[in-house]
Amino acid sequence: EVFDIAAMIKNILARYQLREDKEAYTIDYAGPEECKVLGDSRRLEQVIYNLLNNAINHIGEDKLVLLTAELNKHKCKISVRDHGDGIAAEHLPLIWDRYYRVDKSGKRQKSGTGLGLSIVKAILLAHKAPYGVDSTVGEGSKFWFELPQAK
Repeated sequence: EVFDIAAMIKNILARYQLREDKEAYTIDYAGPEECKVLGDSRRLEQVIYNLLNNAINHIGEDKLVLLTAELNKHKCKISVRDHGDGIAAEHLPLIWDRYYRVDKSGKRQKSGTGLGLSIVKAILLAHKAPYGVDSTVGEGSKFWFELPQAK
């Protein structure tokens, strides 16, 4: 279906508001007013929730998660960034695997079952959507994916 992923993000953020206030963190959003894409809205909503929850679980001392949507060359790129511990380069190819959790020396095992990113990967592969992660130990991680804009 064609849907507005920017509107979906705003709706998701409204649902996080109570949790934000209670747990003293902030999710900042920057993006266009509208970005129509083609896809399974329920599954893509799950991707955004999983990425946001992951960022919150690994949030840095600044207690800030940055969620952005960018329009470029007929694509909408969504990214979720935390300023937490980051992930060592040798672990990056493995984090998308089911049940994989970085051990404490790799700085990324605070909570979760190890399924969230494998679910994200499966949904994005089904959409033929490019995705990835940029991470630096001590600086945080940015997870992203791209969807083509609907005509």
